[in-house]
Amino acid sequence: MACRSWPRAHRWSCRTQWVAHLCRNGRPCRRNLSCQPLREPNCLCPSRRRTDPGRRGSGWAWYWLFGWLGMAALAGMAPFVGALLGVQPLDLVTFGGAPSVLGTLLPGVPLGTDNGRTLVWIILATLPLQALAAVPVVWLEEWGWRGYLLPCLLPLGPWRALLGTGAVWGLWHVPAVLAGLNYPGQPLLGSIAIIIGSIVWGVLLGWTRLASGSVWPAVLGHAALNTAAVVPLLLAPAHAPPNPVLVGVSGLTGWILPVVVTLLLIAVGQLPRPGWLIVRRTQ
Repeated sequence: MACRSWPRAHRWSCRTQWVAHLCRNGRPCRRNLSCQPLREPNCLCPSRRRTDPGRRGSGWAWYWLFGWLGMAALAGMAPFVGALLGVQPLDLVTFGGAPSVLGTLLPGVPLGTDNGRTLVWIILATLPLQALAAVPVVWLEEWGWRGYLLPCLLPLGPWRALLGTGAVWGLWHVPAVLAGLNYPGQPLLGSIAIIIGSIVWGVLLGWTRLASGSVWPAVLGHAALNTAAVVPLLLAPAHAPPNPVLVGVSGLTGWILPVVVTLLLIAVGQLPRPGWLIVRRTQ
């Protein structure tokens, strides 16, 4: 028996009118512009609970926690992966590179050796709280990418939707890279890196959005990525500033952990989730 409820992502996509309006026979509806109800295939919808995983009682809170704390942990560990691979040394004793960063963040504040170390530990320990504070800055962007664009691309298939949304997200940042904001002095490599990094991290953000039925886990994850971007600068020695193309959430070694997590999700059958309704375009 076919399910009677749509997953939230696809109900939302239906309302936007950006996907093909489907009739009951699964073909584009040419009679009017209102999206008609569509019965879901039995193989894609074994139960109502699985088709709406964002409901309470189906593990929705874990996606929120992953978006908030999990993404913060992955982003915070990125510099250590670079150090483990010998790409970037770390100064975990004196934090030699921190004074220049803290002087920019806190102009006019006297930063002695002890004060500087204390501030670094405070910043590292409060990364999750900083992510919460950054939510107002990124929520509108996430409502555009994972809240709006991702459901609109779902008729192409889950992987095309996830990868396509990440690519568009990366292209959105290319002008800032060309202006020298994210990868100073490396406009070409930086543009390539920001697109690849956006795809890598965007897959996990998109997974939290679709699996939970809410855009807010992705908002929390995006905020966590932004706040963790300063960690490599704080931990680097004064004589060896980090190369953003290689280190941190925006660099090559920073993509290793999210790729590992993505592969694990694929291995356990959570990416894509069986409950996602995949409406493919008719030939």
